[in-house]
Amino acid sequence: DMVEATFYLCTYEFILKGIVSPWCDVFEKEDVEVLEYLGDLKQYWKRSYGYKINGLSSYRLFQDLFQYMDQTIEESERNQSISHTAVIRFGHAETLLPVLTLMGYFKDDYPLLANNFEAQKGRKFRSGWISPFAANLVLVLYRCSKARGLGDKYKLQLFLNEKPLPFPHSGNLVTDYEDVKYSYEHLTESLKFNNVCEFATREDLISLEHDEL
Repeated sequence: DMVEATFYLCTYEFILKGIVSPWCDVFEKEDVEVLEYLGDLKQYWKRSYGYKINGLSSYRLFQDLFQYMDQTIEESERNQSISHTAVIRFGHAETLLPVLTLMGYFKDDYPLLANNFEAQKGRKFRSGWISPFAANLVLVLYRCSKARGLGDKYKLQLFLNEKPLPFPHSGNLVTDYEDVKYSYEHLTESLKFNNVCEFATREDLISLEHDEL
């Protein structure tokens, strides 16, 4: 506990004040990597791929995203004023990490464990990068006025911490809204409060088996 507390003093002063704290001098580079991995282990098992229920816990928020976008498209097609030009939700890592897990991002080939630190040095799941201070996830819905059909008219782009993030199902930075919706149909259409635990025991959850980025 004292080692972790010292490490947090080092990192917080650097992040918040931009200074290298004297507490940092007690750590070697390998010490920092091990302590970073310890933090990732906690986040992985509490809020991400450690248990399927972690990602599924955010299903309602995930469904809300698509419901608002569906409503926006419907109003646009009817030439109505858009009810919600922006929908903003505030939360913490406990909100963001499960949503990204449900979408299939940052999943490694093998689970993060206490005994495979060396094998996971090149891991995708790095909680400090995924969910730092002021972390944010933005979905932008575009309307292409020159599109020939409805399927090509609405595009979706995703940003994580102000940086474009490719979609797991296609690898594209911008893709057809209907394609994204279809790739998550099993979560937006079938998942409900009374069957979340049933979903958590299934082995065929597509969102947890992508070749994640």
